[in-house]
Amino acid sequence: MKRLIVRCSLVLLIATTLAHGQRTERFSSSERDRPTVLYQPVFLGSNDSIANRVDIPFRVDLNFFVAARSGLASAHTPLTKKGEVLFEFIDSTGVSAGRVMEPIQQTVASSLPPPGTHQWYQGIASVSIPPGKFSIITELSDHESKRDFTDKQGDMRVPKRTSVPGLTTLFLGLGEVESHFPDTLVLQNYGGDFLFGSKGYLATTLLGLDDTVGISIDYTIAETGRVSEGKKFLRHVEKSAYYIRTSCLLRQFHDSIQVGYLVANGGKAIGIAVPLPLAELPLRDFDLSLTIQQGDRKAEANHHFRAVWPDMPASLRDIDVALDALRLLLPENSLNRLRKGSYESRRDSLESFWDARRGGSKTAYNPLMAEFYRRVDEASRSFSTLHEPDGVKTDRGKIYVLYGPPTSTERSLAPGKPFQEVWIYENINKRFVFEDAARNGNYVLLVSSPGL
Repeated sequence: MKRLIVRCSLVLLIATTLAHGQRTERFSSSERDRPTVLYQPVFLGSNDSIANRVDIPFRVDLNFFVAARSGLASAHTPLTKKGEVLFEFIDSTGVSAGRVMEPIQQTVASSLPPPGTHQWYQGIASVSIPPGKFSIITELSDHESKRDFTDKQGDMRVPKRTSVPGLTTLFLGLGEVESHFPDTLVLQNYGGDFLFGSKGYLATTLLGLDDTVGISIDYTIAETGRVSEGKKFLRHVEKSAYYIRTSCLLRQFHDSIQVGYLVANGGKAIGIAVPLPLAELPLRDFDLSLTIQQGDRKAEANHHFRAVWPDMPASLRDIDVALDALRLLLPENSLNRLRKGSYESRRDSLESFWDARRGGSKTAYNPLMAEFYRRVDEASRSFSTLHEPDGVKTDRGKIYVLYGPPTSTERSLAPGKPFQEVWIYENINKRFVFEDAARNGNYVLLVSSPGL
């Protein structure tokens, strides 16, 4: 009976994935102790008074802050998380060249977020910085707990004003660009990286050109560290499709949920948006090279970025753990073939296994795979026992991974009798009965039957 359940389970998993799948933010336990502050300073140079303006789009994990009610507030008063984030630019002599502090305030529904989840707060800070090379100190402060977190990151160079054409911004936008340069640039805002599986584009502004006639664009996206293999280019497009806007002026906006720029007329920059195949890129590091040329004038930029998946299931972060979970779907000999080889080989085998089971979609994010490993995470947490610490290997854990959460659960805890749980799945017309004969938490599958 159990063999039959395993063999038919993948089809049922596919049928029920969208019903149970819900994306939540997750981090591994080692990351929970370190607050997440993501940012990417951008130089908004021009020929006017904001020549040295630096904008800092940022994203902060609200789990760092403690929720509280102010003053003599009642129990019905909303909980609020409050604090500040500070950015300070330090020059080569150790002197501060500029600093900016932004308040953080967010109303939350509960003082304790669901296990393994978090919420983001987003904003944009601005500061005037002279030309030069700087390191950046970031400090996060919580009003309620009085905790501080300080971090120092690498170098940023603020260029001098020049008449030579130059790229003054370089953003990864969220969404699609269709038919024209967008009126609103909504930033991915993951510190220069992009959200795994998302659609996006490269947006930049260019100074020093008189018009948009004769502009050509060449970009390449290469997987980082593949030089020994001929540096495999994932995409190389000459004179790519792109969208241009003249007299482009950027005005920042943010509402704690998203950040970006409203695009208005009146500026001296030319705006360029280039669609990128971000949704097709796997979980890797990449190098982007961009060249914009008009006659003998040329502007170049290089950007290192990676695909990030903040809500990646914990069981998927370790390739060997992820492969081991496939024992619920595969016979031992097939699983052993996937386990062979180097780390890269095992990773490629895992990706190939799931790619073959998602139809013709080119998107790198696979909802079937994501749902499977979210169930593995939940089964591991919820169904572990003293006899079997890995909840996935228990009978309840196996059924949970294969079929998802039941529509309803019936429990019988009668004195002097074995404990029982009955899981009912209305959408697939199935019923599973588990019994704990010793009443020690070790539930064994007794009955698997159709019908309610």
